[in-house]
Amino acid sequence: MIDSNSASFRMGKEIENEFKTEIDEDLVRKAETVADEDLIKGLNMIIKNNETLENVMKEEGIVEIP
Repeated sequence: MIDSNSASFRMGKEIENEFKTEIDEDLVRKAETVADEDLIKGLNMIIKNNETLENVMKEEGIVEIP
């Protein structure tokens, strides 16, 4: 039977919890980075599509609507 009050057991649990926290924080940072990159890609695509639409409207002589 494991003595959950022993110093070595508590130290092992602390190390286990610290290890889990580091992994979770690392995964969160990676997820945030990927989300930020995807957001930037999406915004750039919207900007490019808007510029393309404006160019087509100018070429076709369509008056720009404010």
